Amino acid sequence: MNLPKLKLNRDQFAMGIVTILALLVIGGLAWGFGRQLMYARQMRLEEARLEKIVADEQAAHEALIERLSYVQSEAYVEQWAREELKMTRPGEVLVIINANPNANVNPGDEGDLPDDAQNDDRE
Repeated sequence: MNLPKLKLNRDQFAMGIVTILALLVIGGLAWGFGRQLMYARQMRLEEARLEKIVADEQAAHEALIERLSYVQSEAYVEQWAREELKMTRPGEVLVIINANPNANVNPGDEGDLPDDAQNDDRE
């Protein structure tokens, strides 16, 4: 079986080379475009993640600003003095309730009072 020899002239050879080069350039551009689309998608996802973090941090910052203005107020100082230092205003009486149910304290038992407090009641 004899195959006829193909004889290519210069124009056909040049056209083949140009076609191959054009396909390579178009393929490279398509590949690069696809990668750019992938990078753009990744950047959008990263942007959304960072925007959420910024919003959370902004909310925390605003809460801290509110807390700062509260702790600089007279209301906070009074609350702190009452809760931490157990202080009262003039005319108020501080009552501390013993939450221990096993405590055996009898009414009228003055054994826990200081000596001068016991004497004040008897006068």
